Amino acid sequence: ARAAHARRRTLREVSEKAGVSLGYLSEVEVDKGASSELLSSIADALGVSTSRMLRMVADYLDSVEG
Repeated sequence: ARAAHARRRTLREVSEKAGVSLGYLSEVEVDKGASSELLSSIADALGVSTSRMLRMVADYLDSVEG
């Protein structure tokens, strides 16, 4: 349930809570790369563990890559 709630957050909400700019978070979203510290901050902003967030990303990629 927590992970489902995390997916409904907007980039703006996550950027504010993670303490990074919306532009930078958008770049990370389109594969510009991110430090482990930033990934941890984003996961915290989403209310999930870093490992859970990365599993969510992997699941999403699996679904779109077929």
